[in-house]
Amino acid sequence: MTNQQYPQSHYLTGCPTGKAAARVSESISKALGKLNIADHIKQRIRKRPAPWHRLLVAAHDSRSYVHHRDNFPLVADSVIVGEAS
Repeated sequence: MTNQQYPQSHYLTGCPTGKAAARVSESISKALGKLNIADHIKQRIRKRPAPWHRLLVAAHDSRSYVHHRDNFPLVADSVIVGEAS
């Protein structure tokens, strides 16, 4: 994969909780050095995952989110899910 093929590639990483995000962040930091991928791709991987409620922007005093399929979906080529259960 080259920068010319995918110049706007954008990756997001999300986890169910802040504690899970911290553990995944540690794992990502360790793994990035070992990955055999181009540096421009590594630079686009979000090294600090966000808890889902922050990534999706939880609406104030509601059980809904700002980002969802029908209203302002997340813009990403790939979404990396940490600790899915």
